[in-house]
Amino acid sequence: MSSQLFHVSLLFLLAVCCVESIGLGRIQGKLPFIKHKWGMLSKEKINEFKQSFGRATNVDRFLMALDRMNTARRDYKPTDAEKAEWAAKLKHLQNYVRSPRLPNEKTIDEINQAAGLAESLYGGDMKLTDAQVDALLGEFVDDDEVEGQVETREKRQAYYDGGYPYITWGTTFYYYFDENYAPAKQTVARMAIAFWANVTCINFVEDENAPNRVRFYLGTLCNSNVGMVGGEQSIQLTEGCANNFRNAAHEIAHALGFFHIMSRFDRNDSITVYLDNTSNTSNYNYGIPYDYGSLMQYDETAFSIDGTTKTMMAKVIPYQNVMGGNQVSFYDISMMNEHYQCKQFCPTGATCVNGGFRDSKNCNICFCPSGWGGPTCSDRAPGCGATLTATTTLQTQNWTIGTANVENPTFETCSFLIKAPAGNKVEVVIKALTSDKCTAGCTQKSIEVKGSSDHRLTGLRYCCIEDVGNKIISEGHIVPTTSKKTTTTPLPACQRCTKNVDEIYNEKYYAKLGTPAYRYSNDPANNNCLIADWFCRVNAPETTAVFELWQGESYTENLYGYREDGKSSIGYNSTIAGGDYRPFVCNDDEQWSFDGVTDFKLDCFAPDD
Repeated sequence: MSSQLFHVSLLFLLAVCCVESIGLGRIQGKLPFIKHKWGMLSKEKINEFKQSFGRATNVDRFLMALDRMNTARRDYKPTDAEKAEWAAKLKHLQNYVRSPRLPNEKTIDEINQAAGLAESLYGGDMKLTDAQVDALLGEFVDDDEVEGQVETREKRQAYYDGGYPYITWGTTFYYYFDENYAPAKQTVARMAIAFWANVTCINFVEDENAPNRVRFYLGTLCNSNVGMVGGEQSIQLTEGCANNFRNAAHEIAHALGFFHIMSRFDRNDSITVYLDNTSNTSNYNYGIPYDYGSLMQYDETAFSIDGTTKTMMAKVIPYQNVMGGNQVSFYDISMMNEHYQCKQFCPTGATCVNGGFRDSKNCNICFCPSGWGGPTCSDRAPGCGATLTATTTLQTQNWTIGTANVENPTFETCSFLIKAPAGNKVEVVIKALTSDKCTAGCTQKSIEVKGSSDHRLTGLRYCCIEDVGNKIISEGHIVPTTSKKTTTTPLPACQRCTKNVDEIYNEKYYAKLGTPAYRYSNDPANNNCLIADWFCRVNAPETTAVFELWQGESYTENLYGYREDGKSSIGYNSTIAGGDYRPFVCNDDEQWSFDGVTDFKLDCFAPDD
């Protein structure tokens, strides 16, 4: 049978570290000393950060090596040929008008850069042990300069059996939540824990007295150790990570032993990283191919100066908009099962097809790539969707998913199998998209089309108006396609605070300012806790609204102050113009709290000019 091209025209209605490193050179036999920058962090916060590494890391030694590596990265000058190659590739990228992210959708690199500590962590969010420092940063280490240095090791030593992972947790991952991690805020972290427990053979046991354990706590960063380092180690999550499934699952994956996929020794075959000179030494990958949709893949602008300049480019250009997604890919799950030898639990059982593998908790059923389902992955995935037959005549399908703009952490998914006769290919054309959520990685809404014959790989994702007209021609005769939209699992709401905001602080304002305003609502990104949206409404066009928050004895300590030019009619309760919006929250003790402060006075006034 000769190969024919079968067509489907889809109308989507959506309501809803690593080129070769360069050394710094030595001065009289020593590496140059570079003073670490802590920004505005207090000594208390610096000590807290250092203590979070655990006993397996000489933190000063790690920071000195990291500073040298980061300096080399910043000082690296691309060649004219590299600049030309990058510019040429940019011309082939789709130009997207990006949508603002949801409040809880900040990426890990954005959160840690805002905290001023991204460059105090490997890859922006990883804490390394001394052995890992030697393996990954060996050329930047000078033990002669470090007090209490560790025993000298061979630089760039191999990880376990020639590659990562370094240390696993065995059959049980022990963890507990710090007392500052209120039960109402643990929901998303527990969802991420339950996810990894459900798709692997790893048992997750809550035990704060286990010899080797992980402490979850709320802080100013999102970070983790890599693998089990021994004793107590920590996963630190900010509000942005604690309320975001992807970020929580990402940090847990680090603790289980995963590095970023961009650190793979073969990553240059799949992506180009601009102005990067970290080393190609980590990430044993079990023969699993590079997946642009990996949970461990950052988006195209990660660590850029302005948040918009591209720093990574897919060698296969259509996958550019897949990087930085907020789903755990099938290959992530497969690799974690390889890493913990879960697949060895089922030497016999179900005969899995279409790339599936046996479930270590029930060998008679299979884990299936997205789009596929049934005991052996031979059926369409359950739930909404349909099996469609492609013909030589153009057909149009209208797919609608979702009913409202809702937030993370889970997805509503509809699965479609588009089939042509064996020996033929399928052509899919994006005819229309109704969506205002064009984000890198298509994190809020997407259509995913798997044109590759390997259905384990993440497919091409489309979520932007600019994607209309794109054409996909499959490698095989079956094309799994999924429609996805973020949704929120109902969480227990906080109790209403017994007092209104205006009953617990004093207001001071002048007639020309107008009346301070309040809007009360339940915040789905904050466990449905009640929040009060406070702002100064400026009546006169040239006045300035001033917000001041006071604490301490007789309210003498000015914790926050914010000024908003009268030309803009609203000044929100943010400490920095254009910065993060931080509302008053009704906390677990049924008290109004602003950044954890419950005993405060708030002034809203227009100062004399």
